[in-house]
Parts: sequence; structure tokens; C-alpha cells
Amino acid sequence: MSILRAELYKLKRTNIWIAFLVNPILTGLFAISMNPSESPYPWAELYHRQFLLHGQLFLPLMACLITAYLCKFEHDQNNWKQYLTKPIQRWQVYAGKFTLSVLFVGIMQLLMLAVYLSIGWMLGIDGSPPSEMIVRGIVGGWIGTFPLIALQLWMSSIWKSFAGAMSISVMFTLPSILIANSATYGPYYPWAQPFLLTIAQSEPGNVFYVSLVHMALVLGGSILLFFGVGVTQFKRRAF
Repeated sequence: MSILRAELYKLKRTNIWIAFLVNPILTGLFAISMNPSESPYPWAELYHRQFLLHGQLFLPLMACLITAYLCKFEHDQNNWKQYLTKPIQRWQVYAGKFTLSVLFVGIMQLLMLAVYLSIGWMLGIDGSPPSEMIVRGIVGGWIGTFPLIALQLWMSSIWKSFAGAMSISVMFTLPSILIANSATYGPYYPWAQPFLLTIAQSEPGNVFYVSLVHMALVLGGSILLFFGVGVTQFKRRAF
């Protein structure tokens, strides 16, 4: 908890918070521009209009941005040595940054949900929102970022250049739009996993159907691999 408080204190006077508002606002405006109220299933149409763009582009990029930002302070001010001289273990520092990144992405997902519901009520959409699809998509998309966060934390902790670490994320996020269409490669591609779980279909044969058992094994293995390798190198590295 002390590590989380210290990380939050560093972020208080930064502009990273603006990104939390830009993402829901932009995707919300995009959804409204397509006028989902004209669809026979307006709540589902609104969800797909808003969260399709979010899952394809903003969710993986924001997860990487937040994670890279948490390492930026230490690199810019050569603060790793001072940080690691405190009576805490290295794995705790590493796990603290991972945990805070996960929490931030979770908050962003809740903001997306709030914007989604607000737009639906503003448009006067009748009926109830599809709660099962919403919960599955928002929670699934959040969990889908865990391997990506672990991978980005690994890269950002060893790479001093913030722009360099983010450029890799951008470079690999853009092809994910195409790779996600592949049932063979999509589930294994970290930048496509948030999108697949955001719009996952529960019935076999549907477009973007994802086996939850298969995806759980892939996600679990990816998290263990990326986090394990990253924290091992972090513990052994000379700063």
C-alpha cells in the first residue's frame, strides 16, 4: 500500500488524468455520430459502436501508456537507485507498478461504462442495456490487458526512452485490428486480446467467438511469462 500511495503521489500533478477523459469522450462521440437509436437493437448497437473502437485502439494503447508513464519518472530523474535503497524489496516495487496500472485501466473501463449508459439514456433508448454482454465485455477487456501491461512494464523498466517504449506499442497495436480476425493467431497476440474479450461472442460459430477456457489458459500463461521474466530481470539488474 505504501508503494501504491507513493506512485499515486507522483501522478498527482501530471496530465495523465486527461487521457482518462479523452478516451470515453471520443468513443462516445463516435457512437452518437452513427445514430445507434435507428437500429432494431439500439443498446447492443451502441455498445458495439463505442467499444469496438475502444477495444481495437484505445484500450491497448492506454494500458501501455499508463504503464510506461509509471516508469518514466524513475528514468527521467535517475530515480531507480534512490527508490530501490528504501527498505522494500525489488519485486514489491515492480508488482506495485503492475497493480497500479491494472487499477487505472479498471477505472477507465468504469468511465467507459458510465459514458455508454449516459449516451443511451440521453438518446432515449428504450428497454434495458444487455447486462450480460456489458459485464462480459468490460470485465473481459480489462482482464485482457493484464498480459499487455506485464509486457509493457518489462519493456519500460529496462528501456529509458518513453517514446521508444510507446512507439513499439503503437507499432504492434495497429496490426492487431487484422490479426484479431484470425482464430489461429488472434488469441495469442497480446495487443489483440483486449479487443477480442471486449466484443467476445459466447456462442460457437459467431464472428469473434472466443473460447473462455482457451482464452483463460492463454491469458494466464502470458501473464506468468511476461511478469515472471520482467520481475526476474528487474531484481537482477544493476541500476
